[in-house]
Amino acid sequence: MYKFFCRQEGFTVVEMIAVLTAIAVLASTSFGFYRGYVDRGKITRAKMEIVNMQAALDGYCTLNDSYPSGADLEKAGLPLELVGTDGTKAYTYGYRTDSASPSSVIGYVLKTSRPVGNTGLYVYGAGSYGSSDPPEVRSTVPSP
Repeated sequence: MYKFFCRQEGFTVVEMIAVLTAIAVLASTSFGFYRGYVDRGKITRAKMEIVNMQAALDGYCTLNDSYPSGADLEKAGLPLELVGTDGTKAYTYGYRTDSASPSSVIGYVLKTSRPVGNTGLYVYGAGSYGSSDPPEVRSTVPSP
């Protein structure tokens, strides 16, 4: 009976270090996957928001034969808490006017003001003459 109760069993220091090392490797790997997953989610969200704003811009263009200038973004139905022309909002709106008729806006670029997540990539959507292109992801964004 003495042998049964007084046995000294447990993990050695080497076994504990091996287990902790394995846990650390798994945790660091899964954190990288999680971070990539979150960044892909942010890019998808930015694309969807740009698609919704492009629909509003195309509707405005259909009614007015021109895209909105910076002052008319609210009339086009764009949320002013998200979109602006100066880069202080989440999305920046830039537009191009017709050289023959400066009051007529013929094209636009709608992009994220800052890179999305930790990717260094921008999401942007462009349109001209009443037709919008699908949003794209790039490291640089063209001007309108």
